[in-house]
Amino acid sequence: MRRIWLLSILLLGMSQDEGDARRANDLYEQGRYREAADAYLAVLDEAGPGAPAELQAALLNNLGAALYRMEDYQTSLQAFVRSLAVAEVASDRSRAAYNAGNAAFRQNDLRAALSFYKQSLLEDGTNESARYNFEFVRRRVKDDEQQQQDSGGKIEPSEYAKALKRQAEEMVARRQYRSAHTLMLDGLRVDETVRAFQEFIGRTGNIADIEEVQP
Repeated sequence: MRRIWLLSILLLGMSQDEGDARRANDLYEQGRYREAADAYLAVLDEAGPGAPAELQAALLNNLGAALYRMEDYQTSLQAFVRSLAVAEVASDRSRAAYNAGNAAFRQNDLRAALSFYKQSLLEDGTNESARYNFEFVRRRVKDDEQQQQDSGGKIEPSEYAKALKRQAEEMVARRQYRSAHTLMLDGLRVDETVRAFQEFIGRTGNIADIEEVQP
């Protein structure tokens, strides 16, 4: 997969935020991603919801990039999606969607990754990185579908996969949908037969998304 873009902070006459944003970028370049993420969050808090959309989109994108480097793919995805939501410039939306696709791919959510890459291309048809990743993931999805057809469309879950699902179901009973979804995705990286519970994985993810947007 191609690299995450790091968008340079767009400074719009906010002198205090300018210095803080530059320091956050410096921390990122030094590989001090936890400190960089904290710094980006501090600038976002200081700027507030009334900050220019261009600045918010840049800060959220860079926050997502720092979290991605820390392998916190779920939280980085949330930051990229927020960046995508506030960005007013097509190139910024393309960048955020591309990065969101990378974060989704790292969680083995291939269909979500495919959708994000497609959105990135719709925003900017010249985004060759998004085009490359879109074709790469599309082939993976087709290969998976063909594999399921060749095996009669059924995957026999291992004992590990079954135990994992029971644990996730206990979380669902406690309304911990996001934790259950993450647990199953993590298990998928360890054992491909967890894919037998793809419908359950998708359902917990959808419910978690709905729960998180409720006031």
